Amino acid sequence: MKERNEKWVVKTDMISHTSGAVLLTEKGVDLEIELGIKYNEARDYYFGWFEMDGGEDWYAEGNIDIEDGSVTGYDGVFELSSEIVAKLEEWGYDCSEL
Repeated sequence: MKERNEKWVVKTDMISHTSGAVLLTEKGVDLEIELGIKYNEARDYYFGWFEMDGGEDWYAEGNIDIEDGSVTGYDGVFELSSEIVAKLEEWGYDCSEL
């Protein structure tokens, strides 16, 4: 594994909701995604992070748990976007536990 960082833009439909109601929807949002993998030398492990920014109404950030080349979890969003999962797989990470 190695440290990585990449930023890209996708056009996607967005939805914001709680467990009981849809709060906001918008089609064709230009969503800027930044994904990184860092090494924590003091604790000897890799971890991931992401940030998604689609303007004033659309923003999310979070952490990605990595163990032995596998993505084992994440925090910050209800569901990790398919674009982030695809990029992690492209980088060689096993995402089958998600």
